[in-house]
Amino acid sequence: MTNSFPVRGAGLLAIVAVTLATITLGAQTTPQTTKIVLDAGNPNPRRDGAIAEAAVAKGAGIATQEHLPGARIVRAFNQLNNKVFLSQAHRAGDKVAVPLGGDDKETLAVAARLVTDAGFDPVIVGSLAESKSFDSSAPIFLETLTARELRVALKLPAP
Repeated sequence: MTNSFPVRGAGLLAIVAVTLATITLGAQTTPQTTKIVLDAGNPNPRRDGAIAEAAVAKGAGIATQEHLPGARIVRAFNQLNNKVFLSQAHRAGDKVAVPLGGDDKETLAVAARLVTDAGFDPVIVGSLAESKSFDSSAPIFLETLTARELRVALKLPAP
């Protein structure tokens, strides 16, 4: 699934939750300059073949950036199952954490705002390269954690 919509002060935002093979096809026909892309997909070698094997090895964020040059990529909403997002949004007490990774501070701020508005607690993990720590091959994948628990699991400093 891919949806695009304007974000005041940030330009056009696309939320991408498709296979890596689909991203490569879209990259051939869609100009990506100045677009913010929230990458919620996870490469799967069984489903996507060799292109996914390479993406898993280097990290999904880096792979997406290579296929969408000029786009401002943030890894977001990829670490948890969609059922968690449906059932845990705006829950009482400590919110469920959503890890974020990207190379552009403004884009990370936009993504963090969207995560907060969706009822979750954004945790900026670091760069696109560092987002590999919450890819589908990472130990925390599919673990429902609070921000504090996520920071401990990834050995991140307290805010």
